[in-house]
Amino acid sequence: MPLRIVLELTDKDLRLLRKEMKRAQAISREKSELEVIQAADEVLESAKKREVPEFIAKHLETLQHLIGMLTDRQWLLPDKERNRVRTALLYFANPEDIIQDDVPVIGFLDDAIMIELIERELRHEIDAYRDFCEFRAKGGKAKKPDDGVLAKRRTQLHERMRRRRRTGRSKGGGSPVGFF
Repeated sequence: MPLRIVLELTDKDLRLLRKEMKRAQAISREKSELEVIQAADEVLESAKKREVPEFIAKHLETLQHLIGMLTDRQWLLPDKERNRVRTALLYFANPEDIIQDDVPVIGFLDDAIMIELIERELRHEIDAYRDFCEFRAKGGKAKKPDDGVLAKRRTQLHERMRRRRRTGRSKGGGSPVGFF
């Protein structure tokens, strides 16, 4: 029988998590994009070697999408958005996160919480990338980055991502997290 636990983060909790994210970003800021990607990839690989709770595994899938947004040669994420994703991944480049990953059962709990917060912050970027991957999968793997149809869809999704972010902020619908 599944058990549902709701975690409510207060403004104070969010301030503490923002502070932790900023600390991790400061420690990891000098790392190259490749080093940041490799560090996030190591978190994923480490989790795959362990039995992690399903709710953590679900959040780690989002981490995989974030990595894909930077490594996918067909997505061609523009610099501004690329920097937002890279900044989000800096938390995972810090070996001294809130809960050490090797702690049984809960070692990736802080990672899952941060991924949830990052997902709220980058929801438009993540949604656009997921839609792009779905579109590409339906069209076959033979598509090239310069393929007209794929390029047109990519451009549409990039524009949608920016428009939704602008609209969300102007209507007061911005993220309460405030990592970026």
